Amino acid sequence: MYVAVKGGEKAIEAAHGWLAEERRGDPRVAELSVAQIRGQMSLAVGRVMAEGSLYDPDLA
Repeated sequence: MYVAVKGGEKAIEAAHGWLAEERRGDPRVAELSVAQIRGQMSLAVGRVMAEGSLYDPDLA
């Protein structure tokens, strides 16, 4: 990996880890399953399938 910033590759990896933690949110709250998303957010799943030109609710 080409690294042109001070701090190098370790800093970039640490930033990726921090971003993953922030994206996940509160770890005390259980993660959503595909079935929960498909069942509770069916309109959003339908929109993703329509805009993405695909028909696979699990992938959407």
